[in-house]
Amino acid sequence: MFGIKLLRFMASTVLQIFSFVYLLILFTCTASLLSHHEECLALFQFKQTILHQVYNEAAGYQQFDSWGNTSDSDCCLFDGVACSNTGHVIGLHWSGSSLSGIINSSSTLFKLVHLQVLNLSMNNFGESQIPHEIAVLKQLRSLNLSNSGFTGQIQNEISLLIQLSSLDLSGNPLRLQSPGVEYLLENMTRLEFLNLSGVDLSSSVPCFLANFSSLTSIILSGCQLQGEFPSSIFHLPKLKSS
Repeated sequence: MFGIKLLRFMASTVLQIFSFVYLLILFTCTASLLSHHEECLALFQFKQTILHQVYNEAAGYQQFDSWGNTSDSDCCLFDGVACSNTGHVIGLHWSGSSLSGIINSSSTLFKLVHLQVLNLSMNNFGESQIPHEIAVLKQLRSLNLSNSGFTGQIQNEISLLIQLSSLDLSGNPLRLQSPGVEYLLENMTRLEFLNLSGVDLSSSVPCFLANFSSLTSIILSGCQLQGEFPSSIFHLPKLKSS
């Protein structure tokens, strides 16, 4: 009886993994063919999913004021949007933009597979979890979701973003359980900046970071780490003292 249950569980797990890999490949292949107009449409559709947008008194306007009300606008002219010479959207700089709403697996943000910079920090995406679909953004160099209300388990798919040089998930009620921080970060050998402050890691000190020769800044306060940092981490060639 136990053997049958085990086989059913293994079959179910394999099917889930296969389904996710298939959807990921399909999503990536489809998204990579998007034209400039289609990428702009994806951004406009994302705008439509924002549930509430508080007026930014400091800036004197709302982030999306420059976007207009039609999907025919050139998104490369939008505030906070950066494009390549070929017209692909490569940067979204929306830190402190008074954005609010839910970001989930169906978000059209994940159609923008040419993104190199995604900065959603200092907004309010409360009750949002980091979707598995983050994995399709394989060209990301900088991911900043700090103080933006993301919650729950950090998805293992972030480990696929091996081009990252900057990762900031601090200031969110996030946790990282099995398989743990080493699995998440071990292939991000290009990291220069890492901030996981306030993320519940509940693990031993990540000694493997001593092999990350490009690191200039490591911030891991309030992460429930156990043990002492090896002295080799403090001798990283580019690490800056605070």
